[in-house]
Amino acid sequence: MHRLIAASLIVVLWCSLATAEQVVQEISWRQLDEAGKLLNGQLHKAQAPEERDALGVDNQEGQAKTATVLILDRPKITTVCHAITGEVAYQDMAPGSCLEMWTTFEGGEMVFSRTLAPDGPLQSLEWTSDWRAFVLPLFGMKQMGPPRRIELNVVFAGGGSVSLGPLRLVAYSDDESPLPGFAPPPDQPLVRPRKVEEISWAQRDQAGKLLAGKLDRAEPPDPAEQLIVEHSEKERKAATVAVIEKPSIDGFTYQVAGWVKHEDVAPGSYLEMWSTFADGGRFFTRTLSPSGPMRNLDGSYDWRPFILPFQSSQTTGLPTRLEINVVFAGPGTVHLSPLRIEQYPSPAEPTPESEPGPAAASASGTGSDADRAPHPAELPTAAPGAWWDDRTAGLVGGIGGSILGCLGGLMGTLGGFGKARRFVISLTILMILSGVAGLLAGLVALGAGQPYSVYYPLLLFGGVATVVCGGLLPVIRRRYAEIELRRMKAMDLDAGGRK
Repeated sequence: MHRLIAASLIVVLWCSLATAEQVVQEISWRQLDEAGKLLNGQLHKAQAPEERDALGVDNQEGQAKTATVLILDRPKITTVCHAITGEVAYQDMAPGSCLEMWTTFEGGEMVFSRTLAPDGPLQSLEWTSDWRAFVLPLFGMKQMGPPRRIELNVVFAGGGSVSLGPLRLVAYSDDESPLPGFAPPPDQPLVRPRKVEEISWAQRDQAGKLLAGKLDRAEPPDPAEQLIVEHSEKERKAATVAVIEKPSIDGFTYQVAGWVKHEDVAPGSYLEMWSTFADGGRFFTRTLSPSGPMRNLDGSYDWRPFILPFQSSQTTGLPTRLEINVVFAGPGTVHLSPLRIEQYPSPAEPTPESEPGPAAASASGTGSDADRAPHPAELPTAAPGAWWDDRTAGLVGGIGGSILGCLGGLMGTLGGFGKARRFVISLTILMILSGVAGLLAGLVALGAGQPYSVYYPLLLFGGVATVVCGGLLPVIRRRYAEIELRRMKAMDLDAGGRK
């Protein structure tokens, strides 16, 4: 019954989406394979009963891994909201696995969306599932402009295998949403961190102050000036590219930002920032994340933004020296755009021109997966106008399921012993009526555009209560009738014996 309801809800979901979406691009794994452009995985050609080409991505090592399967450069999207939609199937996936979409904008903002919900079109990839629909939505901001790049990843929390069917890149108008019952967030002024200093490779080259690498010029859309740092040996090497003495920082949350491109870089390489303070303390931040603006330098990747954030404190004070390194775990080539030192305001400062800061690296140097966008596509717990939020939905489901189970156990126990006939039958009828009411309420919620967390618990509870209790009612009545008949026969035998 649970699967039947879930399948019905998915059909209703896609019917409601059909009128709201504008397909910008169809992604065919077969065409990418024929062009030699598959980034990861293998093409599984259409076979019955699937009848669809699919991309198969496996992780046999059993360790956490992020596999980039699709990169769309300069997609033709002009709207605030877009999404990647399609179908996915998976086997033996470790809990915490998901699909992940990163959208990069011209200004360097990176916003992510991940399928981490317990169910629905944003359901995570856990255990095993046959083909099901998924949606990876993203609500941007008008001031960000059109996306520069969209990247799709399969995030493995452990071992497992994933199959992806053909995908679609879909755009939505300002008042439309890829998720029924979820309204796009209201538009807000875009706020960014304040630039306090810039590191120009051309100026440093003219002054004879390049510490490593060589200056290169390029044509748009690439950065006009680039620092190229190469390493040809197998040994590990840290190349210091910039040292900033007494940086113009007067706040406790700051970062070094820019764009990076790398070619054939050995796994385990990264960018690194050391912050030195007046008391002699030194702390580092490293790009060691598997994706996002703190992604490590592994293999080859075209131009993408990066950040090296740090959060100091009143006790630590302000940095007196910053050192930027490119750390090679082996051979490879890294291109760096001019760098920016940016600062986030303290809570007491006004924020008209500053963006809320990312989750900066801690003093111990463990970098966190941070994004520079104020609105990551992690959906709020409740949609505007919803009857209740996700937390309440969990409570409704948990409490309703517990009550249903306890009452079912009570009815079974009393019915088995033939006790409290009137109470048990009345309770069964009451639960059937409650189930019918739940189904009606769920259908009303679905028709009113309520979110998944509202209509699904109602439909599930109503369906289970109606079907299970409706099926048990004649069984219970028959059981009581049999017990009553045996009791009457026993009384007749007892009366005959006395005669």
